[in-house]
Amino acid sequence: MNACDTIGGLPTSFSSVTEIDSHEWDRLAGDNAFATYGWLLTVEQCSRTRVEPLYFVHRENGIVVATAVCYVASASNHVETLDHMIYGRAAAAARALRLSVMPALVCGPALGYGWHIGLDDGLEPAARQRIRAAMIDAMESAARGRRLELTFVHLMDRERELARQLRARGYLRCANVPVAVLDVRWATFDAYLDDLPQRTRSEFRRQMKHNRAAGTLIDFAETMQMHERRALELFDANQWKHSRLRFAFDERSFASLDTHMRGRAKLFTATKDAALTGACLVLNQGTCAYAVAVGIDQARAGDDYTYFHLTYNSTIADAIASGVRRVYYGRGLYDVKLRRGCTVENTWLYSRASGAGRVATAAWFGLASFWNRLKLPPRARRLLSTSAPE
Repeated sequence: MNACDTIGGLPTSFSSVTEIDSHEWDRLAGDNAFATYGWLLTVEQCSRTRVEPLYFVHRENGIVVATAVCYVASASNHVETLDHMIYGRAAAAARALRLSVMPALVCGPALGYGWHIGLDDGLEPAARQRIRAAMIDAMESAARGRRLELTFVHLMDRERELARQLRARGYLRCANVPVAVLDVRWATFDAYLDDLPQRTRSEFRRQMKHNRAAGTLIDFAETMQMHERRALELFDANQWKHSRLRFAFDERSFASLDTHMRGRAKLFTATKDAALTGACLVLNQGTCAYAVAVGIDQARAGDDYTYFHLTYNSTIADAIASGVRRVYYGRGLYDVKLRRGCTVENTWLYSRASGAGRVATAAWFGLASFWNRLKLPPRARRLLSTSAPE
């Protein structure tokens, strides 16, 4: 228990997840792999930038009934930050113009979405409302004590009760880029392919046949640690290609996930001529799977469709075999993901922005929300709900 602990039955804060019982924490993580003890410990120990986490735990009658994690977010030129989420490719310019929103206290697990306050399923609606409010109060108090603004990142529409409470407190909202999601409803991978349009199905089967004929072997690693250096190179190269940033974690993260998320963290690999040409990291939790990172050595893979077979076909086949009901494919490349059968879901950012900069922040949020929708493919825009979470 640290100096920020509260008393009198209010939420308690901790500076490391190791101070909390892993079983008590994971009980409220639900199907969100980013909310699990093993992932949060990996974030703490293996991040490439300095992390300052703050974990909130609320007990009633000795039972943990609510959990949440926040981070003190600082500027970085190497990994994605809150400035990148808000300003996109203009983040560097925003910092140069002293428009940075950091440092800030950010609620939500690193790289995650859709989980911010874990609540006991047995709570009645009124109790859920009361306890959620107490958790937000504790976070706001921690932010004030550090002279920071509190921001919730990557809320999803299913978190409508949290969104409603944040709006009632005057939080500003900004539309982030959406997340691609595949609902798994097939008994076999062949049934999945058969459900696709005929021309698409034929194309994907040709791609798989070509990939095998090119000598590429798709598998998943017994232990990720054996590929840590090469996989990190691939993840870094892919991240740099799309955003001029690097993967959020260093090579120790693979051993950490092997240890703390054994059986739930999988590294799918593509090998050609005994060389690793591709890697895809997937986290499983309950009935959900999350594709976290992918990297392809295009020079070695050539035109053998390794990206498609590794990232989609292999992970979908594994999800079906494992009983997973939903696969999250993250942000970007929407046309590719929609062709694979995905849909898209909204993500939102809510900020406590106050003071003299609130009007400017509100104006920018309106512009950013418009741009984040405008740059999407037309089909993705049509699939998104146009209404706010109620």
